Amino acid sequence: MALAPIRIAVDSLLCGFTAKPRDWTSDSPSARYFDMVRATGICVVENFASTDACRAIHDEVVRVQERYPDAVTRRSNGADLRTFGADKASETIQQFGSNPYLQKLAIACLGKNAVNAFTLAATIRYTPDNQGSGEGWHRDSFVGQFKAILYLTDVTEDTGPFEYILDSHGLLSKYQDNRIYDVPLHTTRIRDETVEEIIRREPKRHKVATGPAGSLVIADTTGIHRGRPLRSGNRAALTNYYFKADQLTLGFVDHFRPVIGIHVAI
Repeated sequence: MALAPIRIAVDSLLCGFTAKPRDWTSDSPSARYFDMVRATGICVVENFASTDACRAIHDEVVRVQERYPDAVTRRSNGADLRTFGADKASETIQQFGSNPYLQKLAIACLGKNAVNAFTLAATIRYTPDNQGSGEGWHRDSFVGQFKAILYLTDVTEDTGPFEYILDSHGLLSKYQDNRIYDVPLHTTRIRDETVEEIIRREPKRHKVATGPAGSLVIADTTGIHRGRPLRSGNRAALTNYYFKADQLTLGFVDHFRPVIGIHVAI
C-alpha cells in the first residue's frame, strides 16, 4: 500500500503534470485541454475568443504600448514588440489573464499555488532579419512551466506560427532526445540543425499551430518550441505565463524586466 503515493509522484514527474482534479467532469474544457497537453505537450483550440473580441483586445495592446513606452522591449532584431504585465494595464487583457478554465489547468499542471505571473502582449512584423518570437528553438525551462497563447490575428504558415516538437516535454523524452539527437540538457537554447534533424527523421512530431484569430494554443513550454520567423505580414498575441507562486521572487521576475506594475508604474 505504501507504494501507491510513490508511483503517483513518479508518474507526475514523468508527465510534468499533477493528477487531474477529481471534481472535473470529463467533458469540461479544462479537462479536455489537460488531456491533450499531457499527451503531446500542446493543445490548439479554435474559436476560444470571437473575432470581435480579438479586434478589441488588439486595440488594447496598441493602447498599452503607446501609454507605457518604457514597458515595451524590442526583440528579434527589432521586429518583436513585447509588453509584460499588460494585464495590469488593461481590464480587457486582464480577462484573458484571469480566465478560470486556464487557471484550473494551471493548478492541475503546477499545483494549488499556480498563478499567472503576468500576461505578455506582443506584436511582431515581418522584416528580412526577424528571428521569430522567442528568437529560435528553445525550452522555457526544464520542468514546471506552461503558457496559454491567444492569437489576435490570423496566423498562417507565413506569419509566425507557434511550432512545437511533440512529446518533447516528458522527462523520459528529454533524456531520449538527448541520447538520440544530442538535444542539450544543460541549456534551454537548441540549435536549428538539431531540431531539423528531429523533424527530418520524425516528421509527425512537428506541430505547426496555425489558426484564425481567436485560436488558443496551450503548451507545456518545457518542450521544444519556437515562434517561426515571419515570411510576411504580422502577428499579434497575448500569452499567459504560469508558474508556481513561490518561484516569483523579485530576482526571478527581473528576468522579464520591464514588467508593468513592478518595474513600470501603472
